[in-house]
Amino acid sequence: MRKRLIVHMGVHRTGTTAIQETLKKNRASLLEQGVLYPRLFGEDAHIALPGRLKRRSLSAKMLREEIKKVDTDETHTVILSAEDFCTLKRFAFLRELQKEFDVEVVLYLRRQTEWLESWYNQHIKWPWDRRFSSVSVENFLKKSWRFYWMDYYKLLRRIERVVPREYIRVKTVEAKGITDSSEDFFAFAGIDVYRLNKAKEANASLTSMQIGVLRHLDLIDRDPKERWKLISALKQMQLPGDDRSKIILTDAQAEKIAKRFARSNRLVAQHYFGRSELFLDAEIRQRAPRFPEKKAVRERYIPELLKKAGLA
Repeated sequence: MRKRLIVHMGVHRTGTTAIQETLKKNRASLLEQGVLYPRLFGEDAHIALPGRLKRRSLSAKMLREEIKKVDTDETHTVILSAEDFCTLKRFAFLRELQKEFDVEVVLYLRRQTEWLESWYNQHIKWPWDRRFSSVSVENFLKKSWRFYWMDYYKLLRRIERVVPREYIRVKTVEAKGITDSSEDFFAFAGIDVYRLNKAKEANASLTSMQIGVLRHLDLIDRDPKERWKLISALKQMQLPGDDRSKIILTDAQAEKIAKRFARSNRLVAQHYFGRSELFLDAEIRQRAPRFPEKKAVRERYIPELLKKAGLA
């Protein structure tokens, strides 16, 4: 009997960290339920797999054989989870996996305006790309064409070339959709979540005021321990005017992004949900993003932050 292989592809900023942390913390309990979250190539998580597939330092056949090597007769389901799977432009590796498994894809979607706000936050808070590690919101948006996977219809069409639509699970993360992607994912996988030590969301965004301070430090070259110290210290600071909002886009910017993806979202809504609108929550109106003044950041907030973090 062929086993089920669930490939959780993201997208980023939809609760993926909580899903992956729960999977890592509960390997033994999952095995008791017949579910394997495999350690592959000596790694606890699957975060590196999409990049290796993209660079072709890992072949699909090598991946399939590695999964077979660590699998056991007691399992009926295997889970792969990495949000960067959604950044691949070709999904031929799934065809190779289909030779051995019944492959299913899980994808959670977030409204592009909200996703971009959260993605900007992540690039500043925990940067890995120098092009975005300290940019202003305006410059970030000018480069947002690089995030091609935000065109959800094109992304799904690429996946559908390999995986039939009935084996692709798509959900929207919003109040009127899925509010807890972790809970939804484990239910779909047939996992009894009450037998798991469930991880909390550990990658929440900072406020727009906090990000407005942090981007001027540009954390990309700092040691991870220093980053954590700075972020922790920043959360303890009292920034005048910080209303805890995480909004970074103006109404005009948000409207431009919404128009950019309107057709794509409508097609996803029609093809996967049988409705005209993809996202059902009302869009945020009368946006009022708040950022600190540059002079105050340089002369007051950064010196105070470095001192609080013990890095002055």
